[in-house]
Amino acid sequence: MGRIPRIVSALLIVLLILIGGFFGCREFSAAQSRVDINKIKITQLNSSELPTGISYSFKLRNGTGHTIKQNTVYLSFPIKNLKGVSTNNFKIEAAGNKLDIKPNEELTLSFFCQREDYVNNASLDIQHPNLEIKGFIDTVTEENHFEKSGGLAFFAK
Repeated sequence: MGRIPRIVSALLIVLLILIGGFFGCREFSAAQSRVDINKIKITQLNSSELPTGISYSFKLRNGTGHTIKQNTVYLSFPIKNLKGVSTNNFKIEAAGNKLDIKPNEELTLSFFCQREDYVNNASLDIQHPNLEIKGFIDTVTEENHFEKSGGLAFFAK
């Protein structure tokens, strides 16, 4: 009788180690992806106010060791209110984007905001645009989906 409980105990220990290793690796991978997402940088190159609207250009740099897949980048103007600012659901999608951005690749994105979309709306903070990027790291799966949003200072750090 002493031998069978030892074998069962040994098998349970091995099984627990394997299960712990499997879940531990998944957690490390997810944590590593969060660190890498902070290496996606977007910096403003210029902005020009034109009679028909405002034109912006930005440089997106994939500083991660991974391919960014099927991403979209948006620009929006925060809404000023009594409590400060809130998110604006009206977003402009970037022109010049790519579906696959390789590690260390840079590309120039441009946005154009029509004058009639902001000129008569004093509650929009057009001096401090927000950016948002959504996409996938390496493969298009739910667990590899990411989103990052914030003001220009947030993306530059």
